[in-house]
Amino acid sequence: MWPNDEFLKRDNLEITRNFNRCIDLHKENFTTILWTDVSIKNWMQSHYPQFISTLFDAYPFQIQRVDAARYFILYHHGGVYMDMDIGCFKTKDIGDLVTYMEASGKQVALPQTDPVGLSNDVMFAKKNSQFFKKAIDALPTKNRWFGIHYLTVLYSTGSLYLSLLYFNQKPLERKQIAIIPPRLYSKRGTRYFLHFHGSTWHGKDQWIVRNWFAFLIILFFILLLLLWVRLRPIIRRKQSKLK
Repeated sequence: MWPNDEFLKRDNLEITRNFNRCIDLHKENFTTILWTDVSIKNWMQSHYPQFISTLFDAYPFQIQRVDAARYFILYHHGGVYMDMDIGCFKTKDIGDLVTYMEASGKQVALPQTDPVGLSNDVMFAKKNSQFFKKAIDALPTKNRWFGIHYLTVLYSTGSLYLSLLYFNQKPLERKQIAIIPPRLYSKRGTRYFLHFHGSTWHGKDQWIVRNWFAFLIILFFILLLLLWVRLRPIIRRKQSKLK
């Protein structure tokens, strides 16, 4: 998924080379579809018009619409979803993961992040899977503000939304979901996916979340300074009265 397909005209871009490489490596077994902002909106209007005004257009950020569309498309069509900053290895066939998922009777496969949680940048699913049906049904209940842009996206549609949905599944429901471990998802040498620099939707407020301890220390000293500025005149007045 990408805002438009203009990047395909520029062969010198890493994203273009990465996209074309994945197509070439898997063209015999997979049909690749590039979803743009326009095609996503048109597809939603054709297949799920009831969600356009109540959910899709109600999101304050475009990345939320993109996240939500992933779940709708995977539920409706099934298949493999990969972010544009996820690449393919010549020596690794993602069809192996599809084969394992089907052989083990799983409906969905999701990658585990290190040390905890799941990611939504790579997802495998059978058509009409129970998990992604729950994912789209629960979206309206999470469409609210969570304090800052970064957390709002994570909790309402992003990887944290998907992780919490998984952890709230019943044991029998979890058995329908295959977890792709870090050694196959992200560990160098054994992983199936290349990971390029992405996170284009992240705002500056992600620094607060990723560096929360440092932020709390800075906030503590700022509050201490403000308290000192506030109390200093009172302390001086008391000292002058004692003299």
